[in-house]
Amino acid sequence: MGLTIHYKLSVTKYLASAVVRELADRTALYARKCHRQIISLLDFWRQLGVIVEVNDEGEYWQTRSQEKLRNKLQQYDGLVAAVGGIMKDASADEDTGLSIVSPIFDYANFEWLEHEGRLEFGRQIAQLQQSVRQGLF
Repeated sequence: MGLTIHYKLSVTKYLASAVVRELADRTALYARKCHRQIISLLDFWRQLGVIVEVNDEGEYWQTRSQEKLRNKLQQYDGLVAAVGGIMKDASADEDTGLSIVSPIFDYANFEWLEHEGRLEFGRQIAQLQQSVRQGLF
């Protein structure tokens, strides 16, 4: 009987890659490198006979395409920047005394990421905002 490892590989900065990004001065290059190293480790385990099941949102496991991985990380950065920016703006507008803090606000390209995220995920973000206004969250 073989050992089965279920490993959900996630590329979002708030899951496994959050620590990696902090330690690497939050650069996407390091996150991609870490992601590829995890895949290499899983390949090694598989060579040893371990049954490895991977759900890789970055699509690197399936394709080994660094370009696809880079694009997916950038897409998620945009989503996080857009939602974070909206939350930060809303907390300032409501004068609640609360402040929203996130490492992504320190990214040199935060404004660009926020804009791209709003372009790509604007409809879903608007639905989330509406749900929050209606008290569904």
